[in-house]
Parts: sequence; structure tokens; C-alpha cells
Amino acid sequence: PALPAPPAVPAGEGVSEERLQKRLEWLNSNVCRDKPLELARVSPTLLQLPSAQAFEVLKFFEENAQEVNDPNGYVISNARRVKSGRTLRPQNASRESSRAPSSRREAPAAVMPAPPDPRRERSRPTSVDVRPLPKSRSDLPKSTGSRQPIGAPIGAMSRPQQSESKAKGRDDDLEGKIRRKITWLNHNAGLQVTLDSSKVSRQLVNVGHDEAFEVLRRLQESSDSVRDSNGYVISACRRVMDKGPQGRRR
Repeated sequence: PALPAPPAVPAGEGVSEERLQKRLEWLNSNVCRDKPLELARVSPTLLQLPSAQAFEVLKFFEENAQEVNDPNGYVISNARRVKSGRTLRPQNASRESSRAPSSRREAPAAVMPAPPDPRRERSRPTSVDVRPLPKSRSDLPKSTGSRQPIGAPIGAMSRPQQSESKAKGRDDDLEGKIRRKITWLNHNAGLQVTLDSSKVSRQLVNVGHDEAFEVLRRLQESSDSVRDSNGYVISACRRVMDKGPQGRRR
């Protein structure tokens, strides 16, 4: 069955919050039920635009909704692009480049694809580097004062060593996700100062997966007002580390 028609685009320069809310309700009912748009998150940016431009951003989201992983971030990012005089940009630049240029907007510049959803990668197993068995007695590791359990393979890692190796593998995997997210933000979020992975990636790893990506999400939504992106991330990580026994640096 055909979708019901969306609310009519209002005339005039400014868009009212009431009309904006009706448009969001229509999109949430017909386009993005699983990941609804939130009025409290997108309205501060959309209400700064003329009416026609605000509804053009929402229309552009409607046309590309199937490719969008984060509807709220997508709408906020494109609203900021319009406000700064730039063109709207789809979620997947390679698909957009295959379309004929529209008479209403210029062809977008190449853009890096969005980073993979970290929540889907969290369950990916990390490999454990088990040492091979020695071929001769001279290859045996030197004694460190602790004896291996009876029956354990010669040269195999002890449980503390395996735990340390697994923890290191998890940290390396998380740091890789964080660096990919930082690269994406530098290309797409309109940051006033580019994030430096060498300064902030370890800080983000230390606070853990969920807190790290929450800090980066808040930075993306506040990019217009944050002058020093690196200082913002480092300060936010320190606050997380200091907020109680579980988040305090040991």
C-alpha cells in the first residue's frame, strides 16, 4: 500500500517547532520506525534554518533512509552543512556518485563511508598467540621461579599470560575501532579542529567501549561549539575515569 502523504512544507522563512514535530512524527511512522528521529536532538539545528531548507534536509533523509545507520546524527550533520553553505551529503558517497547530478544541487565530493557499527563487532573473537612447542631442550624458556602445572604443554602460556594476551587483544581491537571513528569524524562531522589519534585514542581506550563512543557522539553533536576537539575528548575521558570506583583510574 502507498504511504500517506507527508505534511505540506510551510511557506515563510522560519519553521515552527509544531510543524517540525508533525514532520518528524510522519517520518517515524512511515520511514524510520526502528530508529526514530528525536525532536529534542534535531530541532536545535533545524530551527536555525529557513523553513524550505529545514524540510529539504528531512526530505533528503527520507530519500536515503535505508542507507542511514544513525538518523539523528545524519539529519544534524546535513543541517549543519546546509547552514554553512555546503551541499547535502548521503550516507554512502559511492552510490550518490552513480546518480546523474541534480539541477538543484551539485554533485557531492567523495566522502569516506561510515565506520562499521562497533556494537556488531564487539562479539568478534580475538586470537591468542600460543607459543609453539620447542624442538630441543635448548629452546626451553628460562626458569622464572614459577613451575608449570603437571601435564601442561612445554612452552604453553600460563593462565595469567593468556589473560594478559586476551586483554591486550581487546584493547588493540577497541583502539582500531576508535581510530576508524576518529577518521570518519574528521572527514564528516565538520570539526573546527581535527582530532589527533595519537593524543586521544589511548584516553578513549582507557574509559572502555561504551563510554568512548558516547564521548565521540557528544563531540559530533556539539562540533559547532567545540573549538578544541582534542581537549574536549581528553577532558571528557578524565571526568569518566574520576566518577566513582568503576571509572576511576587505578
